[in-house]
Amino acid sequence: MTPIQNIGLALFVLLSIGIAIGHRTDCGDGRVVETYLARGLASQLLGHDLCQQP
Repeated sequence: MTPIQNIGLALFVLLSIGIAIGHRTDCGDGRVVETYLARGLASQLLGHDLCQQP
């Protein structure tokens, strides 16, 4: 495999793992928000609060 194919495969595997694994966020009002790991990490990096009502 070429180096670019190895990078693509690694990214695919990491994304697949991020979608497959669940993520829990405990809110201040006692609620628990469950989502997938990739969304939970992205919300933390971007500063989005998963506990806010949509």
